Amino acid sequence: MNTFRMRDYHRLDLAINFVKGKKRGIRTWSFNIYNLYNRQNPYFYFSKNVNGVWQIYQQSLFPIIPSFSYSFNLNYS
Repeated sequence: MNTFRMRDYHRLDLAINFVKGKKRGIRTWSFNIYNLYNRQNPYFYFSKNVNGVWQIYQQSLFPIIPSFSYSFNLNYS
């Protein structure tokens, strides 16, 4: 009883930052990819009775998610 284990959870996140000093400050472009190889990691399991047979289903969240950002920091000198 209670010997069921969830699948292993792993993912690969990748981030690249491009930083350049400008006349009045420092600018940064950031490119990110969350869950790079799009693994369907288990978030939770639930059971359901289908035609008199109990079956276990997996709920997954967060597929591959790209993002980018820009920031500019002023030099106060």
